[in-house]
Amino acid sequence: EDTLRHTGLLGALATAGISAVAYEHESSKQLLVLEDIATQLKNMRLPGGAATRVGELALRLLGWVQRARSLRALFSHVMDEEDRQSRSRYKAKSVIDHIKTQMAVLTRGIEILTGGIDSTLILPEATFAEWSAVFQNVFINAVNAMLDSPIKNVAVSSVARGRTRAILVQDTGSGVDLASAEELFDPFVRKLSISPERRSLGLGGTGLGLTIARMVATSVNCRVSFVQPETGFETAFQLSWSEDE
Repeated sequence: EDTLRHTGLLGALATAGISAVAYEHESSKQLLVLEDIATQLKNMRLPGGAATRVGELALRLLGWVQRARSLRALFSHVMDEEDRQSRSRYKAKSVIDHIKTQMAVLTRGIEILTGGIDSTLILPEATFAEWSAVFQNVFINAVNAMLDSPIKNVAVSSVARGRTRAILVQDTGSGVDLASAEELFDPFVRKLSISPERRSLGLGGTGLGLTIARMVATSVNCRVSFVQPETGFETAFQLSWSEDE
């Protein structure tokens, strides 16, 4: 029964991916049209206050186009064939820094600190798309947890213990009960209540993010779990794997 539920989930996610590709191609064309219109408005010669007003509207439209392009960057790992198919052992910090930049439009000014990642650490073999699926969902989960927190910090660090390597993503959000944390990886399970206003920001809330993160991590021989956070943080998500000596 559990396998069947996950198979159904994969079907839904695959359909969403196909739709995202179609959306990306169409939105790319439409953004070019809007950008051309805004540029024409900006360069129009109009009398007096009309020129100022039209110029302001053109700048607002260009700003919207830029934000829309930033949102499209979230899908770049799905659109690029090499990102989808090329499997390699990437440097952890480079990958996570890239994903952090991709997600800037959704993290709403919350800085994701990555200085604690060992610059020499290499992730297990996987595609860039797979790592994007893991860390995008983990970062969105962290941001959701901090929406109402007075202090909003996310820190990513690495740990090496014998043959074990791990990436920790810690935040100052609402925290996780470690006694029942495993349930959070089940499909559609959410312990955090997100208001419609918050959900309208585009920050998830379906209860699938951690399920996806675990499914992808398992497929590349990694383990994911919540662990005891360090002082100053409320939640710690851990992705770990074993290296051959």
